Amino acid sequence: ALLEHLASPGFGPVQRYLDGHGGGSRRSVLLAREVSRILSRYVEWRPDWLRAWEAGEGTGWQPPLWRALLESSKQAGPTAQHDAVIARLRQGDHEWTSPIGVFGVSSLSPNRLELLQALAASGATVLLCTLAASPLETRTIDAVAKGWTLDGEESAPVQLRRRCEAAGFHPLSLALGRAGRELQFLVRSLDGGPDEATTEVESAFESPGRDNLLHCI
Repeated sequence: ALLEHLASPGFGPVQRYLDGHGGGSRRSVLLAREVSRILSRYVEWRPDWLRAWEAGEGTGWQPPLWRALLESSKQAGPTAQHDAVIARLRQGDHEWTSPIGVFGVSSLSPNRLELLQALAASGATVLLCTLAASPLETRTIDAVAKGWTLDGEESAPVQLRRRCEAAGFHPLSLALGRAGRELQFLVRSLDGGPDEATTEVESAFESPGRDNLLHCI
């Protein structure tokens, strides 16, 4: 699909890459592999972009390429399949014979979080064990973020970082274990914010003590 659209408007950068260093089929294979990797990440992390592209929005060569891929596949795309699964789960209670466990993760994409939320809403017991090697206890950050709610302009992690920085946290202490901490916060944001959360969170935080460099930051 990529090579078929090289003459289309907006595909100039792709054509220049393929023509560089003498061209050749090897560059086409490398480009196809990289584009496939990027689009796969979009499916997980930026489904909002893909939905906008499917609606005819977007500039450059990626939006028309995505639409061409969907058209050539002759079946529902990843975003449509995901939405169908979510809708089916939310239709009513389902019989789940055992809990669903997700262990040892430090990050989850928006799609995966939405799926876990839909599973819980359908009657399943979802156990999410996150890995957040952080010098900051979650409840310490919760105190900083008290009264915080999503405003729709920025993502939950960005808003959280802004409030922690304003409270005087050392930048290094915010960076250590940030992915895991943000995942915990994103899970809580599914309910609208920390003050409205109904998700049960159990912390296994162990204080690093006061006689080390970690405490100083």
